[in-house]
Amino acid sequence: SALLVTSGVPLLVAGYWVLRIWVGPDYATQTVGYMRILVLANILRNMAMPYASMLVATESQKIAIAGAVAEAAVNLTCSLYLVRHIGAIGVACGTLIGSFVSIGMHFIVNMHYTKAKFAISRGRLFITGLARPSSIAIPSLVLIHSWWSNSAPAFGLQAWLAWGVCT
Repeated sequence: SALLVTSGVPLLVAGYWVLRIWVGPDYATQTVGYMRILVLANILRNMAMPYASMLVATESQKIAIAGAVAEAAVNLTCSLYLVRHIGAIGVACGTLIGSFVSIGMHFIVNMHYTKAKFAISRGRLFITGLARPSSIAIPSLVLIHSWWSNSAPAFGLQAWLAWGVCT
């Protein structure tokens, strides 16, 4: 999970620059918001990967089917609803909402059925699997007002250096 956050946060913060190099400045300005929401959704969804790996290792993957179906249903429903009301960014938001559902299903449903197999509590998994690795993103959250826009982050050299060292 720490590796996931460590690799995803730079895409959130410096995503404009990545897109600018890849597709050019005009398209980067138009699409960086979509990319940030989708990267955030994938970070969130994959934070449960260690738990999902434990399910597969113990041949309990069928338990996770309900979570996958719930995520897909919420993702599709929210995406269809939101695209009508806020446009294409609504599809990305639907994906993010589906990711929250996926994590919720792991904690509420899957962990209920596997508590006899795994010696890890919901609280411990939340702290060690989600909260602690997510703490890597605290410097980025502090500076969110400077980088969550459709243009290049408004950082000076000192801010970039401080962000890099703290992250």
